[in-house]
Amino acid sequence: MKTLNRMVEGLTVVALGLIFLGSTLGYLPWSVGATFFALLSLWPVLLVSVGLDIIGRSLDAQWLRLISSLVVLVGVLVGGLVLPASDVNTHWFPFYGSTTDSAAATPFSFEEPRGKITRGAITINGGAGNIVVSDGPRDVLVSMTGTSPFDNPSLSVERTSSSSADVVASMGEGPTFWPFGGTSEMKVGLSPSVRWDVTLETGAATMDADLNALPVSSFTLKTGASDSKVTIGKVPSGMSEVPVAVKAGAASVILRIPAGVPARIESHSGLATIDVPDGYTRVDTGNGRVYVSDNWESGEGRLAILVETGVGSVRVEEY
Repeated sequence: MKTLNRMVEGLTVVALGLIFLGSTLGYLPWSVGATFFALLSLWPVLLVSVGLDIIGRSLDAQWLRLISSLVVLVGVLVGGLVLPASDVNTHWFPFYGSTTDSAAATPFSFEEPRGKITRGAITINGGAGNIVVSDGPRDVLVSMTGTSPFDNPSLSVERTSSSSADVVASMGEGPTFWPFGGTSEMKVGLSPSVRWDVTLETGAATMDADLNALPVSSFTLKTGASDSKVTIGKVPSGMSEVPVAVKAGAASVILRIPAGVPARIESHSGLATIDVPDGYTRVDTGNGRVYVSDNWESGEGRLAILVETGVGSVRVEEY
């Protein structure tokens, strides 16, 4: 019975590792963060297990200790595979009322007119939550709306010349009990009349950046444990090449590029996986894994893609 109990404990650790690995690599349709907080929501199961284990020790009843281990195993499977697909019951957390009061999300809205600006560099900071980036009205340089439990969401615009500007859009920062309370959401709209250098910096976020209608001269994604989808449009006229950089930790990233665009994908990854479109050829350069489209050397309007990841998955696909 003791051996069987140890086997169940080992299976619990293996199940926990496989669930987090599945979330990290994108085989499960929810993020690592959703899995983590779903498991936390089942903290009463741990108390039940500890209680059964104590009783089993006091009565020298190995079958009770086995049930204790089975309770934890079932809790891990339910918390990792069932709850993330639905709403996590955060009412089970201690002090739920006080956390929702302190972390209540407040709405925010900012807007900056474009004027004569034709070139812009924007950095979007979103530590956690849901982030959407897309094109907006042509006469509005940048708009930013959403809700946040963080301190001081802000939109900073510095006009560096009569035709250019540096922009920083931030969801805010500071201590909060997110995600036990308010929802953090941010939607950023960029003028399609401006050629943009775009930098996205996210933490445990879900992010969808549709830049198809925007002239983008460079793009950088820096993300931690997130689910991110980025759509890049055609290279702006007058440019021969656009650099695209994806720097991720434990993240799942989908990078969408126009079909037929000449592209080179250079990958430096630890335990991450990378998928490239059909028809790409791997070339040996001695510098990571490099894949090129068949029209890379002769084509114009090229995308030079650099992928640096730790644990996770990156998929480059055409649309």
